[in-house]
Amino acid sequence: MKNLETAVAEVIDIIWKQLDIPKENIQEENLISDLADDSIQLFELLTAFENHYQIKASYDDVIKFETVLDIAKYVQEKT
Repeated sequence: MKNLETAVAEVIDIIWKQLDIPKENIQEENLISDLADDSIQLFELLTAFENHYQIKASYDDVIKFETVLDIAKYVQEKT
């Protein structure tokens, strides 16, 4: 299991690369809906996480994600 700090850093890295947002503008308290412009970007982001971590996120889990920290906690739990 990853520690939470490592998971947050990895999630921020993936968001930065996938959405082309300056890394320094991404914090763990950021809302995912504020970072992604539309549902297509959200889907692409989810796909990037699934590919990077070799996991399959269920719809029931994904709809609970509100912040970067929520994703990091999920990744920490699943890896």
